[in-house]
Amino acid sequence: MAKRRFQWTYGLRAGTTIVQGKIPIGTGGAIGTVAIPGVTSVVRANTGLLTVNLEDRYLGLVGFQANIETGASGADGYSVQMVNSQYIDGGETANSGNGYVQIETLNTSHAVADALLCNVWLTLHLKTSDAG
Repeated sequence: MAKRRFQWTYGLRAGTTIVQGKIPIGTGGAIGTVAIPGVTSVVRANTGLLTVNLEDRYLGLVGFQANIETGASGADGYSVQMVNSQYIDGGETANSGNGYVQIETLNTSHAVADALLCNVWLTLHLKTSDAG
């Protein structure tokens, strides 16, 4: 694991860490400055599709939550869903590369669309060991 300071967490499952923070989205779906411990970058891969690149590889994804905080306009009624994750399970440890998660923003008709002028708040619960 890369050197950084994580806050201790207590839960029913040992060997997990929480990566959480804000992804600011501006006009045209442009990603603003992201400063989330444990995340190297967030990239707009396509319309409404964001790739969250992690600093490390994990043994599993235990939990996922994402919410949209609307700004002045552009994302009212939008929702977020996870569509893909890579290098976040024990079966992929032979591959090179760190983990990532892809999320989509959906408009009020549940079609993939860019959320504009908003923040996506992301929380990932990731498995770091087989303990527990």
